[in-house]
Amino acid sequence: MRRDISYWIYKILKILFVSIFSIAIIYPLLVTIMISLKPVEVFTMNPLGFTTQIRLENYIDAWVKGKISIMLLNTIIVTFMTIVIVILFASPAGFALSKLKIKGEKLIYNYFLLGLIIPIQAVMIPLMKLSNMTNMTNKLSTLIIIYSGWLLCFPILLYTGFYKSIPTEVIEAARIDGCNVFSLFRRIIFPMTKSANLMVAIFTGMVPWRDFFIPLIFTTENTKRTLAIGLFNFQGSYFNDWTIIFAMVVLMSLPLILLYLFSQKAFISGVMAGSIKG
Repeated sequence: MRRDISYWIYKILKILFVSIFSIAIIYPLLVTIMISLKPVEVFTMNPLGFTTQIRLENYIDAWVKGKISIMLLNTIIVTFMTIVIVILFASPAGFALSKLKIKGEKLIYNYFLLGLIIPIQAVMIPLMKLSNMTNMTNKLSTLIIIYSGWLLCFPILLYTGFYKSIPTEVIEAARIDGCNVFSLFRRIIFPMTKSANLMVAIFTGMVPWRDFFIPLIFTTENTKRTLAIGLFNFQGSYFNDWTIIFAMVVLMSLPLILLYLFSQKAFISGVMAGSIKG
């Protein structure tokens, strides 16, 4: 009897906790979308209340006045190239650390682990000096290189844990069939990492998509800036047009939200796979 009571208490508390946590996450998103659809006069009278009046023109104004098209293209290019570079370098590095038994494996692993601790701000001054010396300011390639180097450590550790979960017999069988290391990785190992690749893509893509600090320092021309800088400049220019500002926030956040909603199962499986033997 006591066991049944404890079970139901635990179940109720778990449901209550999940409900509160879900409301804390979903409510701000709903409020943001609701404000972005309000006419200005309705927002002024009742900022957080519900309304039956919807003004879709807020999104058109945000797109046109905020000049999102140029900054969106810049953000897509920087984000996509960063993801590609990180996966291309992190996946073979994780494979080497987990399966090839190279010398200094633990030292290299700890070196990448140390990279998670050092903040990007600690190396910002040398990066700025190097960028000025090589005339790399106001170039998307500069942002791509910085983001790729900054975000490389965690994916390497993730791939290392993921590849450790792959049975050694698979590798031994491939070597018996005559596969060398490069062929083994390209034809057999890497195609098995779809869930890990998706997790790395989401984790890596979120940073350049929403980062403000690095584009602010390394870009001065509006044609080379990303959405985060555009939102900041737009807020300064249209400080009183909160409905349009919130519409721009929704436009900026929508791709990441849709990406996670359509890939959450693979994302969770990638997290679980990377935690095995990591």
